[in-house]
Amino acid sequence: MANNATVSIWGRVTKDPVVRTTTKGEVLSFPVVVNTSTRKADGTYESNFYDVSVWGKMVEYLTKELTKGMMVTVVGDFCAQSYEAADKTTRYSLRINANRVNFENKKLGQGTVQTKSEDDEMPF
Repeated sequence: MANNATVSIWGRVTKDPVVRTTTKGEVLSFPVVVNTSTRKADGTYESNFYDVSVWGKMVEYLTKELTKGMMVTVVGDFCAQSYEAADKTTRYSLRINANRVNFENKKLGQGTVQTKSEDDEMPF
């Protein structure tokens, strides 16, 4: 079993989400930019970019609601993957597999989308 770290990020969606169909089902992918507290020489803040993947029932809802420019909070598992590029070099990708996506834009309506886990069905 892989050891994944659960993370929470707050940032802005930088591209409209894209839906792809895989052997595991539909996946919605979108990048989120997060400003750090570190300033560059020109006074702007450094930024980190994260690729986010959403699976399951959240895909349908987020496809209709999530757009470029929206502020979101994403909670999910942080995963590292390696792959072989076309030039035969090994590359690495960092991705967040989202369990929850919160909309932070008041004008677009705040809301939360969360996947249902097996733990949610416990009687206590």
